[in-house]
Amino acid sequence: MAVPPGGEVNPLGIAYLIEFGQRRLRTIGGVALAVWLLSALYVFTLEPRFSATALLILDTSGSEFVRGRANRQPSIDSQVEIMRSINTVERVAKRLRFERVSERLGSASGSEGTASEPAVADSITSRVSLVLSLASGPKTSTTLSTVAKLSEYLATRVRLARQSKGPAPAVAKDSAADENSSVRIPPNEIYELQSKFRIRRRGLTDVVAIEAWADAPEYAAKLANTYAQAYLQEQVAAKLSSFERLESALAERLEELKPKLARPGAPIVLRELYSDYLSRLRGVRQTRSLVLPDLRIAAPALPRNEPSFPSRKLLLLLSAFLALGLAVVVAFLQDQYHLSTLNPDRE
Repeated sequence: MAVPPGGEVNPLGIAYLIEFGQRRLRTIGGVALAVWLLSALYVFTLEPRFSATALLILDTSGSEFVRGRANRQPSIDSQVEIMRSINTVERVAKRLRFERVSERLGSASGSEGTASEPAVADSITSRVSLVLSLASGPKTSTTLSTVAKLSEYLATRVRLARQSKGPAPAVAKDSAADENSSVRIPPNEIYELQSKFRIRRRGLTDVVAIEAWADAPEYAAKLANTYAQAYLQEQVAAKLSSFERLESALAERLEELKPKLARPGAPIVLRELYSDYLSRLRGVRQTRSLVLPDLRIAAPALPRNEPSFPSRKLLLLLSAFLALGLAVVVAFLQDQYHLSTLNPDRE
């Protein structure tokens, strides 16, 4: 390129841009291609991540039916914050660990969940015989520990066999998490599991989305569904605990009134108070069997075979634009350096 008189070159002029493109076309193409190939290589080395989403919806119709009157609905935002708590994640971790242990026990005994019902029955029968033989022998610490573990395993197998005959309820009161509540989960494992979930409210609706990420689509769906079931179970457990405290308080008051009523000439007020406490206690016991969570699963998570990350097409398109921009910058700097060598007096 010929330098104009005075050594001034307008880098924003149309003539300069046209000549710059013609002169540095190979440089721009080579740098852009090299950068894009390196970016594409990096994109294809990224491990795919799959996501699955379970939807929960606020539904207090069951609670209102139990109470017999309309009450203020719990805030959906409060529900979301509680779902994000460490306690809920810890319950999910315990539930997942118990399921892994149950699967290992099932595979070791040759009677997985997909086995036929007679095979499960034969496995349970053989272990019942083993428990009885151990229980009738010498009572050592090792024997008692073995009997306890086998008994716990038998209870799990019986429950799984019963559940295989029909659809499992949305929230099981005797779930795996309750049976494994004494297990201690390391904090780092809990925080690592928490990073695999994203819980948010869908707009201004009463729908909560639980999104889980994993290396396999089936496991991502399992994580999302387990999280939803664990939270609903936690709600039921909290309500049952409240009813148990109320029942205990009422029963204690009734026991205190019994000696006073047994005395001759007991006041009518005490009898009415006793009758009131007794009716309330019966109502509490009846209501316990009708406890329902405030949320219900509207749509369980299903496996998605297409990975959610990385979006290779989008990343390749972005890397192409970035590679082209970087190539233009490199070519412009090279051209400016070339012009400065042709005209040393140019500022």
